[in-house]
Amino acid sequence: FGFALRVAKSGVGEIGESDIKFAESMKSPLIVGFKVKVLPALQLMAQNSGIRIINSDIIYELLDIVKKEIEELLPPEIKRVELGQLKILAIFGEEKGKQIVGGRVAEGKIKKGALVEVLRRGEKIGKGKVAQLQQQKKAAEEAREGTECGILFDGDIKIAENDVLAAFEEEKIKRKIF
Repeated sequence: FGFALRVAKSGVGEIGESDIKFAESMKSPLIVGFKVKVLPALQLMAQNSGIRIINSDIIYELLDIVKKEIEELLPPEIKRVELGQLKILAIFGEEKGKQIVGGRVAEGKIKKGALVEVLRRGEKIGKGKVAQLQQQKKAAEEAREGTECGILFDGDIKIAENDVLAAFEEEKIKRKIF
């Protein structure tokens, strides 16, 4: 994951101001208490410092809460979902990192907002995004296999005729622990 959980301090007794200040100095987002009292003023102090205090008298409930808190801190897993490929047939214009191009959907579909990799003779040469999509001179959300469309490409490379745009989406999947 590229993520580490570290217990910065442990002890017995009530959660106090020094615990909150310590968590703040450690940039720790969480203080965990088991069968302890937390005064409302300390709860407010922690909240103002961006620190959450979780507390329970039942250990398995506390473990479930901590598990959920850790899962919230984990970065999502990014899953690539292939959409389709567009073969470029014509270049119509360009301006400031954007190009207007036309092509035929060779497989799958092309969607407005999709991310794309630019392939030239099978080699990836750049990337970008389908900023706008048109079919028959009308705005469209997607173009399916076998149809022609025009797109406004927003990207870091100049597209040429016969290039292929491989369209995909990135799906964010919330990570889970144990």
